[in-house]
Amino acid sequence: MASADSMLRYFVLALMISMATSSPTSKDVKDVYSHIFNGYDKRVRPVWNRSDVVFVTLGFNLSSINEFDEKSQKLVIAGWFHMSWTDESLSWNTSALGDVAHLHVQGDSIWLPKIALMNTFGRANILSQLVSSAVINADGTVEWFPGDSFVVTCEVDITYYPFDTQHCVLDFEIWDASMSEVTIKTQFRINKHEIFCRKR
Repeated sequence: MASADSMLRYFVLALMISMATSSPTSKDVKDVYSHIFNGYDKRVRPVWNRSDVVFVTLGFNLSSINEFDEKSQKLVIAGWFHMSWTDESLSWNTSALGDVAHLHVQGDSIWLPKIALMNTFGRANILSQLVSSAVINADGTVEWFPGDSFVVTCEVDITYYPFDTQHCVLDFEIWDASMSEVTIKTQFRINKHEIFCRKR
């Protein structure tokens, strides 16, 4: 009898562990999509209190320097941005929705900060126009990864040529909002290249 009781306890414990470590199902994921996008409007700045500021962290990962023309002061680079912010409308209770921790969505389905790369040859690059996916975490944190090649101006100083070092700047500006509504926080880590960022 004791052996049967031990086996029953072992079975119940194993079942509880199995239930605790089970992965979310497709239905769980669909339920989260339905929950967060019910009534969602990407045109609305993602804060409940309209006086709150949306803080956008902006970083850049340089893939390559494709061209540097000292005469025309032109720099062609390729890479991708890593932006993150909190969208208070896109959060959910994981325990109530199948322990789904994050979702993948197309960037154009959610609110995106209108950030422009200003010091380009020709018109400004609006980063939100780049096609890219985003990750939404259960706490409402959104991570977005737009990438492309970019042609920017770079003021050249050849005073110490051929031992000169050039400092190229990526100049960003919020396109359609004031700093009291959206603020950029830069986190650029570019190794072995003299490229810096500034924001207006």
